[in-house]
Amino acid sequence: MLDGNHRQQPFDVQVRRGFFILTGAVAGVYLATVVWHSLQFFSDIILLFFSAWLLSFILSPVANWLQRLQLPRLAAVALVYLALAVLLSGIIALAIPIVSAEVGQIAGRIEILTTPANLAQLNNQAVGFLKNFGLSDADAHAFIDQQTANLQNAAQSAVLGITANAAALVSSVATISLDTVIVLILSFYMMLDGRRIMDDLIARLPVAWRNDADGFELHVARVFGGFMRSQLIIGLSYGILTWFALLALGVPSGFLIGLLAGIIMIIPFVGPPLALVPPMALVLLETAPHDLFRTEIILLIILFIAQQLVMQVLAPRIMSQGVGLHPLWLFAALLIGAKEAGVWGAFFAAPVAALCAVVIDGIYARWARSSPLFAAKGMDLAGKSNGTPLHSSNTAKEENAV
Repeated sequence: MLDGNHRQQPFDVQVRRGFFILTGAVAGVYLATVVWHSLQFFSDIILLFFSAWLLSFILSPVANWLQRLQLPRLAAVALVYLALAVLLSGIIALAIPIVSAEVGQIAGRIEILTTPANLAQLNNQAVGFLKNFGLSDADAHAFIDQQTANLQNAAQSAVLGITANAAALVSSVATISLDTVIVLILSFYMMLDGRRIMDDLIARLPVAWRNDADGFELHVARVFGGFMRSQLIIGLSYGILTWFALLALGVPSGFLIGLLAGIIMIIPFVGPPLALVPPMALVLLETAPHDLFRTEIILLIILFIAQQLVMQVLAPRIMSQGVGLHPLWLFAALLIGAKEAGVWGAFFAAPVAALCAVVIDGIYARWARSSPLFAAKGMDLAGKSNGTPLHSSNTAKEENAV
């Protein structure tokens, strides 16, 4: 009987242990779901604070440089934001007239091209192009007429939608303006007192956690700050190169298209090919038919060289140490971010994935130092063999900081 009880007790312990593990897993999943829904509910407020946080990362090196010149922190931050206000005011004052004129020019060009005479000429050219591929005259006319009707219906729907949503558009502009002011105010206080607030939060943690928290905060500043600054410079550089390329080819309205191409360029992975579309479409709109093919080819070559210059030469120097992830992991992070949070998720997928990798790498390093599984002959518990680290130098630095 004693032997039976002795054999039964381990089974009961295993059942209770399994029950507690299963209950904890279910509770953890439920808690994660609640937290995720709460984050979605407060997503607009979180986005404001997150945008302010990113802006403070972008501007903090300038404030730190001014502070090293013996300026007080308040004066350095105020000077940075004063310079930012002057710069933005100048850009807006110069850009708005140019953009307005170019929008009017493009709209006038579209209006001219969509006159009945020009549409009939374009239809005849398209019919002749399709007939070269073996379509009969009737089939080519039917296809072109159908596509023309679809384009006209789409244009009318777009105009009606813009007219119907004019009030909503004005409200959206007002909301964006108010959010911009809020972001500027929040980022000002984050730059002014962010370091003190972070130090105070870290000081409230257990002593054993403080070095890890401080190291993780340094990684956040390096990854997000470097990523945002590099993306802005990459987009600005490519936008300027696109504008100059259009000017060199004699294509008007290049400033607006260059601005649009620079914004598209900062989208990870899909940005470079998509950034070719606006300038190519502008050339298609503004160039005479007999020069169209030659101009498109020349522009495509110039833009390809510009992208290689920006992405292969300029971007690595700006990014400095970079996010430190293999392109396959970055692509996976892009897909997950786009699925969960749309464009913003795709944009911030790279730095978020890099920070997750830092956390996982730090946890793995601690586990490797404490687990007997890694204690082999010639290898110490820190994961080193014969004094040589198993990780790269950058990863080792990140592990030590974490």
